Amino acid sequence: MWLIQAQFAGYFLAARDVPELEFVPRAFDSSPVRELEVGNADFGVVSPAQLLAAGDAADGLVLLALVMDRSPLVLVGLQERVGGDFGALERPRVGVWEGEDVEIRAMLARGGLAPERTEFIPMGDDVSPLLTGEIDFLQATVYEELPRLAREGADPDSLVVHAPRNYGLEVAKDGLVVRRDLLETQPELVYAVTRAVLRGWADARRDAELGVRATTALRPELDAELQGAQLELILDLITPSRALGLPDPAAVERALEAFDSAGIGLRRRTIAIGDGPWRAAAAELGLAQSAIA
Repeated sequence: MWLIQAQFAGYFLAARDVPELEFVPRAFDSSPVRELEVGNADFGVVSPAQLLAAGDAADGLVLLALVMDRSPLVLVGLQERVGGDFGALERPRVGVWEGEDVEIRAMLARGGLAPERTEFIPMGDDVSPLLTGEIDFLQATVYEELPRLAREGADPDSLVVHAPRNYGLEVAKDGLVVRRDLLETQPELVYAVTRAVLRGWADARRDAELGVRATTALRPELDAELQGAQLELILDLITPSRALGLPDPAAVERALEAFDSAGIGLRRRTIAIGDGPWRAAAAELGLAQSAIA
């Protein structure tokens, strides 16, 4: 889904059990769904919203597990410029990640700011446009861009942070997806990877330092302290009372609700959920067995 960083620590730890795993950073001009579709990857970290937005390209993919069940996205502005009420603004400039901003658009709409009153500006991973006044709001994650704003000079008390959950939106993010043909032809491999990922995330929750070491082993230039802080924020997005990795169909419905609220018309489609590997792996690992129907 992105670059190699602690956001994906549980996946990196999976290589202990499946050492042939190769981790492929995202290409900026492509998407995880596209890389799976053309055969450049076998598994991907993909959200239910990304699967829904992919249309027919998602037909060859199966959702195996859903790790990050809460949205990490927020919309950040400077208090002196935007205040705290969406509805009072006239045509604000909102920096977004095109195609991955459904909960941002839905939140604005629920806050009283119609799409026609908003200028959406495609952004990369640079936070400076908010600080220099090029945009009024910036799409950010709580674990990457939001802390970076403070590191790059923003006074945390000057930031206005809008979270989707405060607007009745909760869109799950990181899920494990596999190509359907691989699931059909190599089910043992798919099970092994699913089990390894669940074990990896379970261990990262018990000992975050393990996850940081697995991350910096792949990218030694990363700051271990910053990666540790990122991982702690990531772990807060995994509901403790929920069965770890449960590929819940309700997450797909919540994503559809966000598309509807954002005024993005999608053809209603079924996202394939292959929960067999998750159920077998969760039972073997003793992960929240009471949650397994």
